[in-house]
Amino acid sequence: MPEDKLKEFRRLRERVLSGESFSGVAVRRQRKDGSPVDISLSTAPLRDTNGNVNGILAIISEMTERKQLEEKLRQYHRFLE
Repeated sequence: MPEDKLKEFRRLRERVLSGESFSGVAVRRQRKDGSPVDISLSTAPLRDTNGNVNGILAIISEMTERKQLEEKLRQYHRFLE
C-alpha cells in the first residue's frame, strides 16, 4: 500500500469491519514502474455463524483497458454524429 494512500485504506477497512459493503469504487493507483492503473474495488464483510465480522472479502479489478475501450467508443460515436 503506498504511504500516501494508507489513510484512505484504513478508512475503507473500518467501514467494512463495521458491516458496510461497497462495490465499484473506482480509484487510480500507480504501478511499481510508475505507470498509472485504474482499478475497481468491491468489498464485503465476512461474518461468522453468530453474525460477527471476522474478515473482509475484497475484489480488485483492473479497469485500464476497459476505460481505453470506452474512450475509443466515445470517439467513434462522436465521429458518426
